[in-house]
Amino acid sequence: RPSGDDGGIITINASDGMSINTNVAGKISHTSDADNENFTIEQAGNFDASLIITSAGTGADAIELKAEAGGIMARVADEKNLVFGNTEGVSADTYVKIAASADIASETIEIKNTTGTAAGAIALTATAGGIDIDGGTGVTIDGSNLAVNVNGASGIALTAATGDVTLTTTDPAKKVILNTGTAGILSHTSDADDEDFTIEQVGDFNASLIITSAGTGADAIALTASAGGITAKVADEQTLQLSNNDADAYIKLNASADIASETIEIKNTTGNAADAISLTTDG
Repeated sequence: RPSGDDGGIITINASDGMSINTNVAGKISHTSDADNENFTIEQAGNFDASLIITSAGTGADAIELKAEAGGIMARVADEKNLVFGNTEGVSADTYVKIAASADIASETIEIKNTTGTAAGAIALTATAGGIDIDGGTGVTIDGSNLAVNVNGASGIALTAATGDVTLTTTDPAKKVILNTGTAGILSHTSDADDEDFTIEQVGDFNASLIITSAGTGADAIALTASAGGITAKVADEQTLQLSNNDADAYIKLNASADIASETIEIKNTTGNAADAISLTTDG
């Protein structure tokens, strides 16, 4: 209302719009001297009509929203979207979208870069702090490549409070690789009895747990128990065998429920030395 007026509104009807301060800086200002003296710019009328703020400015701050002492809040009705993107409507290929909905299965937040090819096409960076990702029903990370690089002394921790940690390669020819080109350790630490470290092949089929080594040393595969023993067991009607690659020199334990078939065999098929098989006691 004009200064000095005690009520009412000012109505401006201009089919071609309204201009303020052409070719010089312009300002629309409101000053408050108490709480709740809000400055409202509104589009009234429950129709498909918009409040449009546009700028032809070329600077990084062509449109600037700044709250010097408070926050900024943006809200949309359920079944509508709040989008920060590069173009309008469905053609946007880089955006942050908040899809509000009364249906909890449809309420989503989406961060998407459709065409960017840079290594940091989407970057989440905490320079001095951490990043916390918490999925109530799960977290899915999908990409042609996934690299996790950690420089801190604590390394990488994968913790499943109630479930398993699963590493899967859908191509059976692919591998889970640890430390290429340097020594590697797969380690487990116990601080009480029965805290066992188990490596297992699960499934009652003709599938094997295979440990192989291309190393050329005498200890290319080493089984060492520094304070305890080593136990090897097989089911009845199966064989426990220590042999060379050609299996012509071996120790074979044939386990069986049939006592007539349960045997231990020590055999050297091709060796022709006097001690091709040697049993020695120093006592």
